[in-house]
Amino acid sequence: MRKIAKTDHKIHTVMEIHSLSWKLTHKMNKNLGWQMVAFVISTLGMILFFGWHLALEINRGNFNWSYLGPAIIPLYGVFFLCHACRRCAKIPSNIQAKLMRNCGFGVRKSRLVERFALQMLQQKIKFTSKGLFTFDYNFIVEIIGIVITYDVIFLQQYEY
Repeated sequence: MRKIAKTDHKIHTVMEIHSLSWKLTHKMNKNLGWQMVAFVISTLGMILFFGWHLALEINRGNFNWSYLGPAIIPLYGVFFLCHACRRCAKIPSNIQAKLMRNCGFGVRKSRLVERFALQMLQQKIKFTSKGLFTFDYNFIVEIIGIVITYDVIFLQQYEY
């Protein structure tokens, strides 16, 4: 009986931690949203500018490896930001999987784990920038697509 109470207490503690994490994420998204928008826009501008410059040099036949660094380095900042946000957002699902594996499937425990799963569905931890975009790996792919598209457009306009 004492072991069941200890396990229940641990599950309730995990649920409280998840709830506090969600509240913290929500506050961060609300209070730092515009700073993140400014960071992404300035980074995207730098990547576009240096990518366009790199594409022009390649088009002229003057390719130099030193041009590649300034075009790619700003992307590392966005990648590490998205990677950190993704890892933080993935923690609750890892905890839920461990709870399902390690807890016995008594009626009370399964109800607690089920409540935690419902809490995770309702309070998803995701990092956004005022709701404009979510920081995950799809965001990096979108940025690369934007850069390639605009560099092709710039090159086509430059040739005429």
